Amino acid sequence: MTKVRFLPALQMKVSKIDAAERQLVTAVNIFFEDKDPVSVHTLASASQDLLRGLGKTKGIKSFIKDDLEKIIKPEKAEEVWILFNAAQNHFKHANRDPDSILDFLPKSSEYVIWDSCLMLEKFKKIPHDLKIYVLWFRVNNLDIFPPIKKEHIELMNRLIRRNREKGKEFFRSLLLEKGNVS
Repeated sequence: MTKVRFLPALQMKVSKIDAAERQLVTAVNIFFEDKDPVSVHTLASASQDLLRGLGKTKGIKSFIKDDLEKIIKPEKAEEVWILFNAAQNHFKHANRDPDSILDFLPKSSEYVIWDSCLMLEKFKKIPHDLKIYVLWFRVNNLDIFPPIKKEHIELMNRLIRRNREKGKEFFRSLLLEKGNVS
């Protein structure tokens, strides 16, 4: 068998953590551009899998895949697990049921991205795009979070008002700014 050799200049060295970050940033950018939700989910899920694997040696867990049982009733755990894994498995594997059709819930991708951002942040400082996404997720899911700190209330109120007025367009503009978002 002939080995294919690539010129060193055409190769790039990519660590697992860098691959996970790149997949996640790409998923977020596609998400904010309102483009293909299947690609968003596939990239976010791939990133989540890499981060979960890397996290096992460091005690870093996925909220969705590793700690969900802490807040879900035991009798509902399997149902919720299937919900969070159905799309990933459907988009990734053709050998199980090649003719199947999935009733995909693109909203589930939002949680996968959020979960992956939280894991990545435990490894390294997250880039601007992911900070913006975490902010967007928080503003759009106020009902699932505990109250925020007083010093963040005014900022959150401004973001909520702008989000209601312009939706994802406002957050896309923040991505372009690449300024300091804490």
